Amino acid sequence: MRDRYTITERLDHGGMAEVFRGVAESMEGFKKNVAIKRILPNLTKNQKFVAMFLDEARLSLNLQHANIVQVFDIARGNDGDYLLAMEFVDGCDLKAPAEQRPSFEFRLVDDSGRLPYDDASVDTALVIDVLEHVLHPDEFLREVARIVRPGGRLVGFVPTEGQRFSSYRLFRALLGDDLYVETKGHIQAFRRVDVRRLLNTAFEIEHQRYAYHLLGHLMDASFCALLRVPFVKRVFWNESPYHNRTRQPSLAGRAFAGSLVAANRLAWVESTALAKVEFASAGILLSARRR
Repeated sequence: MRDRYTITERLDHGGMAEVFRGVAESMEGFKKNVAIKRILPNLTKNQKFVAMFLDEARLSLNLQHANIVQVFDIARGNDGDYLLAMEFVDGCDLKAPAEQRPSFEFRLVDDSGRLPYDDASVDTALVIDVLEHVLHPDEFLREVARIVRPGGRLVGFVPTEGQRFSSYRLFRALLGDDLYVETKGHIQAFRRVDVRRLLNTAFEIEHQRYAYHLLGHLMDASFCALLRVPFVKRVFWNESPYHNRTRQPSLAGRAFAGSLVAANRLAWVESTALAKVEFASAGILLSARRR
C-alpha cells in the first residue's frame, strides 16, 4: 500500500474486489481507521475490470449522503494496484451471524410470527424487501407497529410489481401468476396504493422515493423469468461469482455475472436520476413515523 495507508485486517471479498480494515496516517501523525477496497489480484491485468473499478471510484467520490459510506481517496499501492480509501463503519457480517460482534444480536422469529421484542422498545425498524415475501403483510406490520415506539420510524423498501405499467405484470400474464413465487419467493404483487394503505393504519409516511423504473424492472423481471430455464438457473446459482464463491466460476457464469453487474449499474443510475418520479416505477422506498 502507499505509505499513507496500512492494512491491518482482511475483511471480505466479492466477485471483483476485496476489502480490508486499515489505518490512514497524516503527515502530523494523526491516524484514522479506514476501509480499503482494491481490485482482486487475479483481475488487475484485466483492463475492463480496472476501468469498471475506476468508474465506481469516480462516481463514489461525488456521492454525499448520511446513508452512504464516504470515499476519501483513490490511490495506488506499492504494487501499482488501484485502491479506494473509504469511511470505516464498524458492524457485523450479516452472512455469518454466528460470528457477530458482542454489540449485535440476531433473533429468529418463530412460527407464531411474533417479533421477539417488547412493546415500544425499538426506535427504528428496517423493513427492506420483506413484505412481498409475507403471507399476511397486514399482520406483520401490526407486529412492527407494536415494537416501534410512538414517534419512532419505519424505513423500508417494497417492490410494487402489481403496478399496471410494470414488466412483472406482463411476464405474469404470459408465464403464469406463480412465476415470481417460483423464481424469487415473491408471493405478493403490491401496487403503490396497497403499500400506502397497509402503512397508514399505524404509520404516517413522511418521505418517499421511487426505484426500478422502466429499465430496472424490465431487467429484473426478464432475468427472474429466465431463472425458470434449468441451464440459466444452474449457471446463476452454481457457476457464477455473482452468488457462488466457493468454486471456480465457469465462462458462462462469468459472462452472466458481468452482464448482471452492468445491468444493475444502469438501473441504479436510472433510479437515482428518477428517484422523485413515481410514474413507471416498480419499487418504493419510504420513511414513516409511528403514530
